[in-house]
Amino acid sequence: MVHIDKTIYGYFLPQSWIHHKSYSGYLWYATIHMLLPFYFWGAYLVVCRIRANKQFQGFMENSGLKSPLGKFPALIKNVPVNEECRKLVIKKNGIPLEAFREKKGWIESNMEISIEAMSDRVHDGCLEIVYSNIPLTKSIKLLSEIDSIPAGKILIGKSRAKTIYADFKDYPHFLVAGSTGSGKSTFLRNLIFTLIYKEKDIKFKIIDLKGGLEFQNLFHDIDNVRVISSMSIACAALMHLSEDINYRIEYLKNEKLTDISEYFKKFSLEERKTKDLKLAYREVIVIDEAAELYLSSQNPKEESIKTSKAMLNRIARLGRAVGIHIVLATQRPDVSALDPQVKANLSGVVCFRAGNVASSMVIIGNKRASEISAEIPGRAVWKTDNDLLEVQTPFISTDEIYKKLTDARIIQPRKDEAMNDQI
Repeated sequence: MVHIDKTIYGYFLPQSWIHHKSYSGYLWYATIHMLLPFYFWGAYLVVCRIRANKQFQGFMENSGLKSPLGKFPALIKNVPVNEECRKLVIKKNGIPLEAFREKKGWIESNMEISIEAMSDRVHDGCLEIVYSNIPLTKSIKLLSEIDSIPAGKILIGKSRAKTIYADFKDYPHFLVAGSTGSGKSTFLRNLIFTLIYKEKDIKFKIIDLKGGLEFQNLFHDIDNVRVISSMSIACAALMHLSEDINYRIEYLKNEKLTDISEYFKKFSLEERKTKDLKLAYREVIVIDEAAELYLSSQNPKEESIKTSKAMLNRIARLGRAVGIHIVLATQRPDVSALDPQVKANLSGVVCFRAGNVASSMVIIGNKRASEISAEIPGRAVWKTDNDLLEVQTPFISTDEIYKKLTDARIIQPRKDEAMNDQI
């Protein structure tokens, strides 16, 4: 026995630890050494559990789930259900089930999961969440999806669980945000192309004060599209649309209709053209990099630009009912680059990769956009009043757009020098 002890332990432990005066002492010594690996394994599991709970608390904090007493939900266990699904058991700590359901999109985005079901466990005050770790696709070809897009809608992208569409009825104005090169202009290109290709009753005014080359080359000779790259013409166009709001409101009142959607249902496009051409179309004003417009207005001599800001504010507030909509793109929609009242009316937000946590907080209210990988083009966060989902937005090349819109092009390219023609 002593010889075995020396062989196994003699090189690592003092001899006094190995040799015991009694046989019972030796048994205690041997038992401790046999159980020591289990002790370390248990300690490792405890550390993993603490880390998991801390990470889970961070997810719940980012999702806005906190009880009136300041407590966050606590993770009890996370177990497999089958090959595709797992189940979270959570201690609610006084937070009702409805609060979890309201924040479902936020939880999915923060934890990068797709939630299949939520249910209460009444007997112990816990919540069960069945979810799956379906990987989010890394690319979507718009052309392969274009024919399946419902009428009047645009394809925002695909989340882990579903395909997301949006329209101007539910989301009258859109904000497209993110750092340079993250995908804003590509998304604008997708939106414009989709509506030109599938809809006949929408007119576009595209304000691109960075030069307008991309949009000019793609859309300048498309009927119902005007590309504006001049500040003075952009200001005139905004003022014209603001005045158009008054006309449309009075017209709908006389028709005893509450909004433009009722008018469009009541009359076809050809009938609307005959009745009054001013109300035949929805008007969509697309502004690529709003900061160019807003920062220019800080010059006290630029009164017309300040007026155009006020007009944009008015369109954001009143445009929904009369069919005048804003799609606004910017890097960071803070006070210096975007009027807070305009931002408050941009109900659908597509946020691509943000440059830092502060920018992400400004855009979507949490840091999720700053964590989007730069290695995946087109990855974004879709935010509405009810949802916050990570999505993969679609892609279409400029060559594909040009070929697809060949049939929509007018015979002779329009001369855009005259301001009235641009407006």
